[in-house]
Amino acid sequence: MALVKRQNFVFSANFHGDAQVVCYPWDNGVPSGTNSAFPDDRWYVQLATLYAAKNPDMGAGIISVPIVNGNKWYTIYGGRRDWMYFYGGGRENTIELWDVKNPPDSVLSERWLNNKESFLTFMEQVFHGVRGKVIDAVNGQPLVARIDVESFSGVPVYSDPDLGDFY
Repeated sequence: MALVKRQNFVFSANFHGDAQVVCYPWDNGVPSGTNSAFPDDRWYVQLATLYAAKNPDMGAGIISVPIVNGNKWYTIYGGRRDWMYFYGGGRENTIELWDVKNPPDSVLSERWLNNKESFLTFMEQVFHGVRGKVIDAVNGQPLVARIDVESFSGVPVYSDPDLGDFY
């Protein structure tokens, strides 16, 4: 948490094994087991679909790709994705890479190859949407600023204190 606050993360993923799915926030909702939508929901669905659709392990080319809202899969309170969004100011998905919790070394090269294009496509998405730089008009130094998008009820984004950039 301290690292996220210090480095001003704007986009991230955490990777697990034991399933083949891309999971997106919210992880807590009522009732449990239902889709718990929030302001960025459509964007997260698109991001998750892009990742899964390029991944042979996740059925690339199949019309229905394995993506799921966190609360619909299983409800947790205080999860990483939700914390990252609400308190960390970043956007994060959980990517369950393969349906084996601890795959043998012999398959790691193939797992990498099957996820490489998905990873690259995922990372490119940080450049979509509103982005810019906030600097002092007099001396050109970066400024910390809160960025709110009118008529969007999501959490605000802050510019990076070292560079002034925001995404």
